[in-house]
Amino acid sequence: MNEDHYQKYDEAVQTAISSMQVINGYFVKQTLRIDDTIRYLVGLTHILKERYEGKPLKVIPTQVITAQNYLPLLEHLSKKDATEYHITYPAFASISSKSDSLTLRDVYLKMLMCTKGVTGEKALEIQRRWKTPIEFFEAYKRCEEGRTEDEGRKRKWEMVSQEMSGLVGRKKIAKVLSGKISEVWSNDSY
Repeated sequence: MNEDHYQKYDEAVQTAISSMQVINGYFVKQTLRIDDTIRYLVGLTHILKERYEGKPLKVIPTQVITAQNYLPLLEHLSKKDATEYHITYPAFASISSKSDSLTLRDVYLKMLMCTKGVTGEKALEIQRRWKTPIEFFEAYKRCEEGRTEDEGRKRKWEMVSQEMSGLVGRKKIAKVLSGKISEVWSNDSY
């Protein structure tokens, strides 16, 4: 990628990678060049062929699997014998479905990342301080208590950046981004 394209899309790519790691729980292998990606995929293919080619696969019927019972079922089967059990792709897609298995934390992180500039890392840091959306919203309400309208608005604008001022690097939140977050979560514009 040339430098102009890289700078333009770097933040979006980093946000997507963070989202896949944090929210979806996927391992993300990053490579520098397309050749490295190809080598990685070829190596992974060889490992899978060595492990599974020509051997019988024990498959759990798709109709008995749900997102809730999958892990307990695997645990039960592994205690029963040392045989590896697998699932079909449709079963995998079903238990990995975003809409079926989203927790409040997942939705909260996604909501935070809807604000331009809030990466997965930054959303996680916000979520560490304010565990739920209502807790975050109430923190903004407390910024108004005992203050004039302008003071309250300024306090809300700076709340996230001040609370997270000890962070460094990509996790740090600047005042401008803190203000954007404030506009969304406190229903207030500066």
